[in-house]
Amino acid sequence: MMITLLECIKQARWPTDGPLSILPGVKVSEEKKRIEDGTMPPASLVELPTLPPPALEDIIRLFGVPRAHHSSVSVTRFSFTTLLYHLSHVFQFIPTNVRIITPQSGSLLFKHSLTHVNIQFHNAVAAIPDLAVKIVSASPDKVEISLIRKNPALNPDFRIYAPKFPKSQTEGWFVILGDVKSGSIYALKRIGWPLQQKRTGGSGLKPVANTSLMLPPGFRQETSLTAIVVSDGYQLEIRQDFQISQETVEAPRNVEK
Repeated sequence: MMITLLECIKQARWPTDGPLSILPGVKVSEEKKRIEDGTMPPASLVELPTLPPPALEDIIRLFGVPRAHHSSVSVTRFSFTTLLYHLSHVFQFIPTNVRIITPQSGSLLFKHSLTHVNIQFHNAVAAIPDLAVKIVSASPDKVEISLIRKNPALNPDFRIYAPKFPKSQTEGWFVILGDVKSGSIYALKRIGWPLQQKRTGGSGLKPVANTSLMLPPGFRQETSLTAIVVSDGYQLEIRQDFQISQETVEAPRNVEK
């Protein structure tokens, strides 16, 4: 309940609003209809970062995200940087090509073709973490877990996409060890990406966070447990079943784009 409340506050959305309701151009009512229909992916934010382009195009068409159009703009003193700023910040689209049409009294007239996807929509989709959970070791007294962000971060601070929240938030994760069948929780820990990765990695880094959780006494080998990793800023949850053993695998390391 507490974790869900954090997600709701940061995204200004209820859990029943649907996972895609946080994206620009997506109306809550339309997202609820998509969820009720149940035929169009993704079923959760976990699937969103790995959707193939055709599936993403279907989402764009369903929600009516602004598509391509042509326009012209007059700019005094040719500055490609100025032109890109004008197109991306005023029209909020990514320019795919720019062409000089006619010089007019010291100004240059440009005709630009804008991409079919709103830049804010694309940035929001790209910000969602594609997370992998790896059980490094699981002894009767301690479980070591690695979290791997498989897609690169968009900013050096690993900030989440939360435009309605007044203060920037970084990606954080609750790691829970428990028995799903009985509803028992044996360990709970909140972690983020290591500080040194934030300082030196920057955007484009695929960070790794390694953590250990202590188990209460009494666990034996071959006991089955579930590791649940939940985002504190998105409706994003990953579960990994495992058994208590003495085996250890190599912990993942940071991978740069």
